[in-house]
Amino acid sequence: MDALDRVAKAYGQQSSEEIAIVEDAAQAIGAEWNGRGAGSLGVTAAFSFYPTKNLSAYGDAGIVTTSRPEMAEHMRRLRNHGSPRRYYHDEFGWNGRMDAIQAAVLRVKMTHIASWNERRRHHAATYDQLFAESGLLAAQKSNGCAPVRLLARNLKAQHVFHQYVIRAQRRDDLRTFLAERKISTEIYYPLPLHLQPVFSYLGFKAGDLPVAEHAAQEVLALPMFPELSEAEIRSVVEGIKDFYS
Repeated sequence: MDALDRVAKAYGQQSSEEIAIVEDAAQAIGAEWNGRGAGSLGVTAAFSFYPTKNLSAYGDAGIVTTSRPEMAEHMRRLRNHGSPRRYYHDEFGWNGRMDAIQAAVLRVKMTHIASWNERRRHHAATYDQLFAESGLLAAQKSNGCAPVRLLARNLKAQHVFHQYVIRAQRRDDLRTFLAERKISTEIYYPLPLHLQPVFSYLGFKAGDLPVAEHAAQEVLALPMFPELSEAEIRSVVEGIKDFYS
């Protein structure tokens, strides 16, 4: 965000036009960067309340945030068919109103999100400690590579750990091994954007963005939710250790 902000400001000084930074804050509610909350770092931001998110509704829901009153008013019109008042339409919009049942669920859950996020941070610290003690982060003599690598974090960031992601050698075999032990994992995401069929018109091919492609072959999201127990976390790490032993 710091780098994007510098680019936006530099361009704004050179041009009469503005670069508007729009945050994809889908699952980052409660996260912070350098003391500023997700959703306040750009001109506007979008949050998802899909049932698997840290703050989840009963079904599909979401919000947008902005620091600009005129943009907020425009958003309110757009969510209601571009209508500032009933049966009068100033522009094309859509039916983007949140169902009352979703709002009711979210009003209750909002009071718990801070503690739930704190539990996620605690679980992540437990994972960190157990991986450090396991020896999995040390390079193996056979190939000079560690079988597991943890993702780097910045001290300026207040993480909410929607996922706890590692990078693992022989990731797909590891995932199958864990599944046999009834340990669920997920891959976010198996195919980089530049190789998605929808972007084929851009002309990218395998090998053009090797860092993204390598990451897509190694990333693995481990169990992470507020109610996770330390025993369950230990079971996950022990399962990974058994796979590489």
